Amino acid sequence: MNMGDTIILLGAWILGPIYGMMAGGIGSMLADLLSGYAYYAPGTLVIKAAMGLAAGLVVWGFGKFTKGRKTFPALLAAAFCAEAIMVLGYFLYAWAILGEGISAALQSIPGNLVQAVFGIVAAMTLYGAIEKKGLLKRLGF
Repeated sequence: MNMGDTIILLGAWILGPIYGMMAGGIGSMLADLLSGYAYYAPGTLVIKAAMGLAAGLVVWGFGKFTKGRKTFPALLAAAFCAEAIMVLGYFLYAWAILGEGISAALQSIPGNLVQAVFGIVAAMTLYGAIEKKGLLKRLGF
């Protein structure tokens, strides 16, 4: 497991959809390039950017009904939307772009689901700790 999805979710929840999209896409793509997975970099740029955008938009949308408060259901809904994009996005990238075939692409799903659950749990835990310590308010968020 890596902390990439955790950071994307936190970034989108705290900084909003545009910064979440940019940080998610560019940061994750750079991680692929620097760790020897350059063939995934184009897909990662799009998939992780879409994750950040979706997570930020869902939290923002819920905020319209909660007077800007980021509630547990809003964070969870945002995380599920973002992680669904990740799982589906990497499946489609492996199948349609990398040409790995449907069987090989399907084999990526369980590992990506584990990554998604880890990202959600870690992001929710860290966000709760950050909020409990009052760090978001002190930083102006």
